Amino acid sequence: MDPHFGNLHLGLFLSLLSKIVRDKIAKQLKKVATTALNGLDPSNELEKTGMLGQNIARAWFTNPDNAWAPNSPVTIAMKGSDKPLIDTAEMRKAIVYVVTNGT
Repeated sequence: MDPHFGNLHLGLFLSLLSKIVRDKIAKQLKKVATTALNGLDPSNELEKTGMLGQNIARAWFTNPDNAWAPNSPVTIAMKGSDKPLIDTAEMRKAIVYVVTNGT
């Protein structure tokens, strides 16, 4: 499976995230691993990791660091907004996480 986010390949999307964001996710994943290695159920930490990723991805739409080109005047007139990739916010709200049992 080749993961895509709209027309943007997932790998490219993730590569655009700043080092600070990657460090936050890495720190949370370390908690998952530590919990599991201590023989405890990591489900709660996995849920926190999913929520963190979901929130980071959703916030990226309005983050000025995303460097998306501004909407053209024609697009602004058609949709009534100067925010790229945001019209109804349905795409942004569709970003969710799911924690599954890997067996």
